[in-house]
Amino acid sequence: MADALSAFTETYRTTGPVFRWTSATAPAVWFFLRIDPGTALAIRAEAFDRIGGWGSIKVSATIGETCWQTSLFPDKETGGYLLPLQAAVRKAEGRVEGALVSRPDGLSLHAVLPDPPWLWDPEAGGVAAGA
Repeated sequence: MADALSAFTETYRTTGPVFRWTSATAPAVWFFLRIDPGTALAIRAEAFDRIGGWGSIKVSATIGETCWQTSLFPDKETGGYLLPLQAAVRKAEGRVEGALVSRPDGLSLHAVLPDPPWLWDPEAGGVAAGA
């Protein structure tokens, strides 16, 4: 099967604190890591043909030993991106609000690309034989 994580030509790395965002109208709480505007500009330029709804970009993210798939969302405050940090990721890596994600375990990002259309074979469950 084709590598669904065929990446950007670059691996993007960034550091920063985990922060909490609370909705003014809903009881939900989310945790994010900000991707700085310079890194976001490079990601946006490379992923221009893969930008989805709300300006999101699907990525494979790694912090420490934990890898997961998610999407980056534009950060209107900074011009960068926001990376959602699910509870399972925060727990696995011991990240709480205010915790710094820093080198050497800083965040690494790779694009998540769909399988090329020529690999699609509905009779084989979606993947062409020998792919």
